Amino acid sequence: MTVENQTYEVFVNGNDSATTFSFSPMVLPDSSAQLQVIKIDADDTETTLSEGSTATTYSVSVSSYPGTGSITYPASGGTPLATGARLRMKRVLTLEQQTDLENQGGYFPEIQEAQFDRSIMIDLQQQEELDRCVKVPAGDVTTTLATLQADLIALAAIAADITAVAAVDAEVALVAAVDGETAIVAGISANVTTVAGISANVTTVAGISANVTTVAGISADVTTVAGVSADVSAVAAIASALPVGLKYDFATSTTMGDPGAGTVRFNNAAVASTTAIALDALTADAIDASDYIAAWGASTSTVKGYIIVRKANAPATFAVFSIDAAVTDNTGWLQITVTHIASAGALSAADDLYFSFVRTGDLGATGATGATGSIPIAAGAGTVNAITADFTPNTTLDDNALVCVVSAGANTSTTPTFTPDGLTTKTIKTRGGAALRAGDIGAAGETMLLRRDAGAADCWELLNPLHVDIPPGSNGNVLTSNGTEWTSATPAASGLAAADQADMETGTSISVASTPGLQQHHPGHPKVWGQVKGTTTPVLTTSYNVTSIADTGTGTLTITMATDFSSADYAVLASHVQSNSASVANRRTLGVDTKAAGTVMLVCTTLGTPSGPVDPATADPTAGYDFAMFGDQA
Repeated sequence: MTVENQTYEVFVNGNDSATTFSFSPMVLPDSSAQLQVIKIDADDTETTLSEGSTATTYSVSVSSYPGTGSITYPASGGTPLATGARLRMKRVLTLEQQTDLENQGGYFPEIQEAQFDRSIMIDLQQQEELDRCVKVPAGDVTTTLATLQADLIALAAIAADITAVAAVDAEVALVAAVDGETAIVAGISANVTTVAGISANVTTVAGISANVTTVAGISADVTTVAGVSADVSAVAAIASALPVGLKYDFATSTTMGDPGAGTVRFNNAAVASTTAIALDALTADAIDASDYIAAWGASTSTVKGYIIVRKANAPATFAVFSIDAAVTDNTGWLQITVTHIASAGALSAADDLYFSFVRTGDLGATGATGATGSIPIAAGAGTVNAITADFTPNTTLDDNALVCVVSAGANTSTTPTFTPDGLTTKTIKTRGGAALRAGDIGAAGETMLLRRDAGAADCWELLNPLHVDIPPGSNGNVLTSNGTEWTSATPAASGLAAADQADMETGTSISVASTPGLQQHHPGHPKVWGQVKGTTTPVLTTSYNVTSIADTGTGTLTITMATDFSSADYAVLASHVQSNSASVANRRTLGVDTKAAGTVMLVCTTLGTPSGPVDPATADPTAGYDFAMFGDQA
């Protein structure tokens, strides 16, 4: 492992719901015991939390050490971290060195590197604590409590400047939060007058009061800064945004190739149009980050993670990209496929940019397949040209949404409208977005199937209009039943010959005549048809090529044919017959259960709420079945 960044602590905010918090990119070298978690309430009350499995403790998740990960707080039950509250996650290592290098022993680089990493982490840990300490100038060996009291007296000599400070009294409360540094400030009282001259900037500095403690630690430099007070305003503008990440110099070339040491290129001059980024293996700080950058595309999720780019000393100039594919390592430079998410500001040649990375978790396991849905159906209301309907549950205007509506009457307008569940009214059109013809929506009781087209047509498509146009052939001639164009071939002088069974089954000849005894062999002619009525005792009222029917169970009917098909590969069309007065809940639909060359079993189910087989509605004496079959007979 290599310590590639100076992150030793991570702050996260509560939102009343989140319980999992990442501390990436901070790395724990050995164990979760090296993580310190402090809860900071909205009123800045701090509580050091413990690792555990209760409602007041946290648990740690790290896939392997050394590595980064996340915590769960509360570990079990409890209340999620409130909005306004924060967690401070800090790496804390014990100040010890347990590595023993034996004389004449083996050389293990990973052991030495681990110890070097640990030393750097301890340095960062102690530096953070030193930065929060109160310090006196390096050359001051005489400061005592008495001298600090004398400094307060010196402040009285600059009373006029205090009046200037009073003009920014709202910020005094923030300064009071760092009152421990007052003695240090008194030691540089001569500079207070200078600072009073730039009181307008005090408001800006008050906005970053949390940094005052850090500044107090470098109080010896305040005197120097006072000498360049005119620059304080400019410094205040960037004081709240210190860059963190890999440092690169920006190059304006858009060619995807090796950009050169410490340099980065985008493949488009417009940041918002960038789809690829080229980074040199070496950063501007001469650090080889190639292995780290190559790992940015390792997630198994579609989006591998996010790159945040910040311009040094210009927090308002930034760019955010998602990584959409594995990173290409070209030995010396790396190319990243990205999608622009957000950006602001402009980039110029040689700008210092800082790149940080947030990884997306690996793709999870595929969930169980959901239950099969059904097409909602409802009775049409309103008028025949302005149709409304109420569905349970409500439908949507999403693209490809399907609904069935029982017609209240045939349309008379070519642009009827449909308003489901009080949603936005849309025009009903045919497939392709063409206008309807009068009567395309069937008479009262007919069922129309509508599909939502949320594209350019922005309409409801009627998938089963009563009028279906048959287009002409490419030469403008009428199409025959087999799909070929009719030609003006002149019959023989002796007249048309009679077609045989083979001619009829082929269905392509235009030089022979069909005879009544063989016309049923044409591919477009039904080979079997019939009508059955009755609710619990079916009766065959009329038919063709049907030997018998049999009631083979609730909602099922078996039909036996006189002349069999050549195989079970034939088509069956079947519909349920019922009067218009039947309720939507009692409407039925027919399907095929089993087929053989000489028999077929039909099954009747409820259309409104799909269930098992049911008989036609017993309250309707006209209920029954219509059927027809097409295919090749032996």
